[in-house]
Amino acid sequence: MGEAEYPKYDEILKYMKRFTEQIFELDAMELAKQAGSSRALNMVMLGAIIATDLTPIKKDTALEVVRNSFQKKFIAINEAAFELGLSEIHKIMH
Repeated sequence: MGEAEYPKYDEILKYMKRFTEQIFELDAMELAKQAGSSRALNMVMLGAIIATDLTPIKKDTALEVVRNSFQKKFIAINEAAFELGLSEIHKIMH
């Protein structure tokens, strides 16, 4: 409703760094749009977290779940979003 005051970006980052120095920044919304839909933002984020190797879930397993969880007409967009998130983190890390 516009009444809440959100913390500034730098404040959020400072708070997060109290818990970890391993922070990856990416424009997930822009990547989702590139994949074909802003609604695929969660798939960008899934690809990004898989790319960090901080989770035991492997890329092939995650993509299999994506393929089995969406209607056929949405699979290509979600796969593309996943791959964009994965690729963006790989670029940052290497």
